[in-house]
Amino acid sequence: MTTIPTSPHPIQITDHAELAHAPTLAVRVGAAPDGLPWIMRVDRSHRLRSLFNTVLSVFDLHSIEQLPRGVRAALENDVASGLMGVHVIEIQGQPQRVYVSRNKLKRLLGATLLSQTLESKVAAAWPGQDDPGGGGGGFAATNVAALAAGEFDEMRLAAVERSIEERSAKRHLLLGLEGGQPFSGSVGEQDKALRTPTAPYRPLVFESLERLGAWASFRFSGREAWRVRLTERADYLDALLRASQSGAPASLEFEIPRARLAGELATFAREISALHDRGLVHGDIAPGNVLFTRVGPVSFDSLNLHAGTPAVAATFDWAAPEQIVGLPVDPRTDVYALGRLICAIVGGVPFGPEHKYVVPIGGQASRRVTILKTEG
Repeated sequence: MTTIPTSPHPIQITDHAELAHAPTLAVRVGAAPDGLPWIMRVDRSHRLRSLFNTVLSVFDLHSIEQLPRGVRAALENDVASGLMGVHVIEIQGQPQRVYVSRNKLKRLLGATLLSQTLESKVAAAWPGQDDPGGGGGGFAATNVAALAAGEFDEMRLAAVERSIEERSAKRHLLLGLEGGQPFSGSVGEQDKALRTPTAPYRPLVFESLERLGAWASFRFSGREAWRVRLTERADYLDALLRASQSGAPASLEFEIPRARLAGELATFAREISALHDRGLVHGDIAPGNVLFTRVGPVSFDSLNLHAGTPAVAATFDWAAPEQIVGLPVDPRTDVYALGRLICAIVGGVPFGPEHKYVVPIGGQASRRVTILKTEG
């Protein structure tokens, strides 16, 4: 659900090149799920003001012009440019100047469409984590971490460390100052001060509600006022305008047919099948890793595991039992996760005997999970 502002103010959209020096501006990032422009507001003025005021205070000066030449050059060229979030990186073999967002990508773009549809329902609909102190069954190291440490398996330990490092490095938005397609890049803990990005750099794709046959429902005080099909652009824009000018608090909800979601996942399954043909397993099929774009569903953050090897990490709420307890995975691991997604979409109810496991996840930490027992 989205709240509609009742007194919108005009927004001046600025060219991406201005990200290099303008402290406050708004730029277009791409298309939002409803097809309207996705606008990002950038405000670095308070950080820059705080930086210059602090340095002037240290030197007991009143203006930047009074600073020693070397200090001023370092301040303006290195530290200030770092606060501006501008870096030179190599994308697709070419050096590019990019702006790196301060906020993580997931905070900027929000949860995926499938996450918003399913994540609130899965805990009640399917056995998952029941550790009262765990805070949800999200991405975590699997039993493999404990096995590797116990057996002094250096190769497995290295794989576990790589996985932990990759998952702790948060992905940020990269916007080229000369325009072009936006990308995402990782910013590790050691680089977050100046948010220096590291490869791999991935092209950013945006989700689309239009392809899913969505309806937009406008509500006032909880009661539906208008309901329009999102593909009817003129009607949708007219409804947005009327809602914003009404002067009353309004909200907007989107409705997606279940059959369309299931059909998109069938297309997604064929994409995963091509991965299996190469002897690889996705290993992390979950609502947060499936994007519904204008051209079809796209997988995100695949672990690309070799069939016959154990996974070092998993999203526990959606992972197959063998992945959670550290057994070798194969294409059936992905089929299990896809089945859980379909089950959640159609409102299916799982049944059968359950097993409870306490799974070590590194150090002295563990997680208690409930697994639906199936033959094999």
